[in-house]
Amino acid sequence: MFRQLLVCLFLIFSTLSAFAGDLHPDPSQAVLNRQAVDLQQLDTHKRELSFRIAKALGSENFRDFVVSRLDHDGDREGLVSLARDYAAIFPGKRAGELTAYLDQLDLGIRNAKGTTAYVAELLEVRLFLPEGVSVKHAAPGLVAFEPTGDDRDWTLVEAFDFEGRHQLLDAGIAPQEPVLIVGIDAKADLEAGLALLNDALKAAGMQSDLPAGHRKADVDTHKLDKVRLNDDEEPWISGNAEVYAIVNGVHPSEMKANIAAIGMPYLDDEDKNYYPNQVLIFWDQYRYQATNIVLMEQDDNTSYQELAALLVSAVSKVMATFPETAPYAGLVDLAAEIIRAMPGSWFTNDDDYLDVFYTIEKNRSYTDQYGASGNARITLKPYVLRQN
Repeated sequence: MFRQLLVCLFLIFSTLSAFAGDLHPDPSQAVLNRQAVDLQQLDTHKRELSFRIAKALGSENFRDFVVSRLDHDGDREGLVSLARDYAAIFPGKRAGELTAYLDQLDLGIRNAKGTTAYVAELLEVRLFLPEGVSVKHAAPGLVAFEPTGDDRDWTLVEAFDFEGRHQLLDAGIAPQEPVLIVGIDAKADLEAGLALLNDALKAAGMQSDLPAGHRKADVDTHKLDKVRLNDDEEPWISGNAEVYAIVNGVHPSEMKANIAAIGMPYLDDEDKNYYPNQVLIFWDQYRYQATNIVLMEQDDNTSYQELAALLVSAVSKVMATFPETAPYAGLVDLAAEIIRAMPGSWFTNDDDYLDVFYTIEKNRSYTDQYGASGNARITLKPYVLRQN
């Protein structure tokens, strides 16, 4: 009963908004900044994007072309590439306008994130296909986008049909028809963002290499043998999690932080054990025999160039008072400062910070170790890389 009441209220609000002309702007009136998109308004761009793709599906040629590229649940395609390929086969005014719009929006998002030089495109379309349904017999008729806010609070999902009509789907109950979901390719976004972040940290002197002329036969590391995230019962519209680790400690030769951002691309689902056999810590890169590991999840709203600047600034301040006489206490402050440096205004999903493991010590094994927030559990063991 409560859900039905909520749907009715939302429909009333949506109808009033539509009369006001602000639910989905007329495509002919839409204006994009050619330089950068305001990432705080990303949900508005996603709504417009879903509206435009839904209208394009009114063309049988475009609908058949999309189905030829997306026919299994979870299949995804870069939207810019898809539109360009379609326009090459079916040239025309509408195809050209759609391609130009996608080109401009994609570039604006990459410029805002600072990753234009790191990734060619970010916009994607993904297929949700109910079990037992084939797109050959039921082509996608709706285009949706992920809501903003904490996904645990999602109750409704906005979508558009061929006619551009606004519809509401239940976030907690998967639809019985195919749905296209438009948004940002989280995996490509994170890969590009981590590359930028590591380059910025290295340029700031916060990411050390092994000393020149280093010929040590054995390299002491810690290897991640198992990792598990708690089950958050993500809605059907959510894609896979894109998780990364920020390993942090003290630079080996200077009193400054040493930070490495490391992707964990295998970690797609929650409530599942993964056995990555991934080296996370190279101990020669740290002065003390202890580091911290912060686990984060990719967020569409993140500007990685701003994140890099904030991290460098915040960590520099805490390192200025780092207690050499009590380094372990200082390490906790370092990890806490990294978490605080994450701008809350970017975080619209509340899953961005996952957990933190304080004071991971060299030569010590950790089996099914919970993080401080209890959201993640890891098995981490010492591992010696031996030279051939």
